[in-house]
Amino acid sequence: MIRLLLATCLLASPLALAQASSPEHDCGLLPPELEPREPVPTRPFERPVRPGEPPLVQRTWGTDRALRSNGIPQPTPRTGALAGKHVYLSQGHGFTYTNTLSRWATQRGNTQQIVEDLVSAESMNQWLIPMLQLAGATVFPIRESDFNPAMVVVDDSGGGYSEVGAPALFSASSEPGMAPLPAKLDDRVNPFARGATRLLQAASAPSAHADFVPSLPADGYYSVYVTYSAKPGRVTDAHYVVRHAGGETHFRLNQQRHGSTWILLGRFFFRAGAPAERASVQVWNDTAGAGSHVSVDAVRFGGGMGLVERQVGSAPLTTSGRPRAEESSRYAAQFNGAPQAVYDPNGDRDDRNDDISTRSRYTAWAHESGEDAVFISWHTNASGTGGRGTEVFVYGPGAPNTAYEFTGVPGSEELAQKVYAELVGDIKAAWDPAWKTRGVKSAYFGELGPLSNPETPAILMEMAFHDQVDDAAQLKHPRFRYLLTRAVLQGVIKYFAAKDGTPVNLPPEPPTALAARNLGGGQVELRWAPPTLDVAAGQEATTWIVYQGRDGLSWDDGTPVDGMSLTMPLSQGELRYFRVSGVNAGGESFPSQAVGVVGSPTPAPVLIVNGFDRLDSTLGRSDDLSNWNLGNVFRVAQLRMNDGTYVRHHGDAVAAAGRAFDSATHGALAEGLVSLQGYLLVDWIAGRGQQVGTLASVRAGPPPDVLLAALQAWVEAGGRLVVSGSSFAGALAAGSGAAQAFLQQVLGAQVGTGSGAPPLSGSPGGVLDGLAGLQLDDGLGGTYPAGGLDVLTAAGGQVWAVEGTGGAAAVGKTTGAGASVLLAFPVETVLAEDKRRELVARLLAWGSVPNLPQAPVADGGTPGGEDAGTPGEPVVLEGVPGGVSGGPRAAGCGCAGAGLSPLAGWALLAAFAWKTGRSRRR
Repeated sequence: MIRLLLATCLLASPLALAQASSPEHDCGLLPPELEPREPVPTRPFERPVRPGEPPLVQRTWGTDRALRSNGIPQPTPRTGALAGKHVYLSQGHGFTYTNTLSRWATQRGNTQQIVEDLVSAESMNQWLIPMLQLAGATVFPIRESDFNPAMVVVDDSGGGYSEVGAPALFSASSEPGMAPLPAKLDDRVNPFARGATRLLQAASAPSAHADFVPSLPADGYYSVYVTYSAKPGRVTDAHYVVRHAGGETHFRLNQQRHGSTWILLGRFFFRAGAPAERASVQVWNDTAGAGSHVSVDAVRFGGGMGLVERQVGSAPLTTSGRPRAEESSRYAAQFNGAPQAVYDPNGDRDDRNDDISTRSRYTAWAHESGEDAVFISWHTNASGTGGRGTEVFVYGPGAPNTAYEFTGVPGSEELAQKVYAELVGDIKAAWDPAWKTRGVKSAYFGELGPLSNPETPAILMEMAFHDQVDDAAQLKHPRFRYLLTRAVLQGVIKYFAAKDGTPVNLPPEPPTALAARNLGGGQVELRWAPPTLDVAAGQEATTWIVYQGRDGLSWDDGTPVDGMSLTMPLSQGELRYFRVSGVNAGGESFPSQAVGVVGSPTPAPVLIVNGFDRLDSTLGRSDDLSNWNLGNVFRVAQLRMNDGTYVRHHGDAVAAAGRAFDSATHGALAEGLVSLQGYLLVDWIAGRGQQVGTLASVRAGPPPDVLLAALQAWVEAGGRLVVSGSSFAGALAAGSGAAQAFLQQVLGAQVGTGSGAPPLSGSPGGVLDGLAGLQLDDGLGGTYPAGGLDVLTAAGGQVWAVEGTGGAAAVGKTTGAGASVLLAFPVETVLAEDKRRELVARLLAWGSVPNLPQAPVADGGTPGGEDAGTPGEPVVLEGVPGGVSGGPRAAGCGCAGAGLSPLAGWALLAAFAWKTGRSRRR
């Protein structure tokens, strides 16, 4: 039976026979007789968790401003269904040095353009980890969770470190710690034993701090990690301040636990070259506890590239050449400070063997006695024979597909049943009623081995079959992955609720209908509606959090709101973006899509509508991994598919042209939160057009006929309509009769033959005359791949621009008293900012949109007032109605959402646009 099973397993990858170190380990199987017998070592000074002691990390509010800024999401286990719980996550396989090949390779090959090693990490890192954090859990990923290939470590003995305060408050510690990292790391070196640590004497009020100032290579989102030495005399509330592009975020960290490893504070947007007050971390000495000292060691920004060197025999030493988040747990465990007995328990230097047992052994090493914790491993399956569906495993003494026999850690069976029931129930209810259900099974998977990890209930999930064409197609859908991760979250919540005898509280979904508009008189209003929920969604929100920022990338700490609107003052000419999350007893949702305004003394003349909520597999792109013998691999990266923030590309350009605007999601029009009436120009962001399809394809189609009729009536009454997007004309042409009529009668265009491509150029004599060389994003330029462009033909309109093959790329038309222009490309994907701004400025001039009046200048200041600010400048929201003061929010989850900001796009996964009415099954 075992030989048959192993043969089946090896069929999962064309390279498996060549790559396998031992058949059992290649399958992730580890029969009991092969499990490492050496006990997992404990950490220095590890002690049981005391009842009532502070969580490991919690976010707090500063005392010198009413509101503080935050990154997203934050690990703040104070409130939510999983407050006080710990979740250890294995993202499965990863790039590993393979002895039989004398090179680095994934542990699974490329089937259907999918590599399991990458699918698991993409799904957990982008969705499951933040979901668990927003529900209050403390999460320990066993592989690196930050895909950012840049990494900067600032150590207490290196550049970028300084101490502020009386020198006598600082002293050397006898405990080892980090040292400045070398470019490459020997595979037997513990990076936390190469240097030393410092001590800062604690005080009841802040009187000294250590500064860690990185030299970041590029603007972007960086996860921020800290390390320290844990001892009984350390404070339980060490005060860390992350200073980022959005402002400051304050944390309290229990330094008596989980020392000499990397502890995640949060994820933040930083700008390269920003001053220290906008890109640094401070650790202060104020404490309300009994500890005498704060341990000071190092701070890490970003995930980085692989730096562990490996070789076989006389082969050259080599690193993986891949981001650390794509490497296997064997290297992450070493980088996180685990001793060699954890990641190389047999001393055989066979990394593929080591990786299997590392996942369970690292969990046992990191887990501290008394933590209420679970272990969850994510995989996709393969059979070579067309197998399909979902199954969940617990530990047992037999091979897979033998009789069920559970011999794992108590609690594992209950966890497996809850997660499996949620997975298959949600898939059948919201995706595919005929989905194959394979049950809860037992097997001797190494990750679940109770000899290596006797402390934590553990399960292994096989989500779908990556070598079967139908299952693989679903795995390519971001929304399917969201459905899976949300089901896992809800299963974990239900497990702990049953275990503790408490009610089931499931976090809510974010709103999809959101509008921001000028009311006049220096006031702006944000309005939203509850989301339309699919049958697998969480529970209703009971309150809401409004986040604000000046660049659509970094955000403040949020304003709690009981209702579904917020009115606030905004200076003339000031640019402000917003998004909203829902909160209930289960936790906090991901943030909504972003909307924004430029403040105006009168109602704004421009309405920007984000009609681009498409997020499906066609927005993905292939990465060429031929250097690793993988060919082209399909990747799901939310940042380069649809992050829900594209209003900022349009809004920044309108603001730069000196005009005011309002904005809304297209759902806000359907909900009646905003009307077309009163606007001179509507800028409709169509993104990449959508075709009508099934629920599983998750394509919502063009705007409904009733909205097209409203747009047509508004244009005929004198409005100026700008519609931009690739394939949108084709979506209208393939839509209803009303959609086809709108394309021809209002937009003045038809779809020609062929597919257009950049560069784009304005046509002589038209509005865009002289604007040339517009290049579009291919998915690596900061937005998403523009895709193939419709080649237009004029149908009563005038050609305004042409694409690279000479076909029409923009058509303008006069209709009644108004006019329209259809741009067959997404404005937000125009790569050069100066060209994008010029394009928008010309459209505003064509629409006769007036400039903002000159704002009064006070005391030699600048037009727009002292609070006008610039994009990227932190928002200081003193006295905003509904704001909070120095303490924690009275209601809502402490894990405030903000942005992988890319992860505003998380909201796109949480709801379907133009869907049917709300439904509930819970």
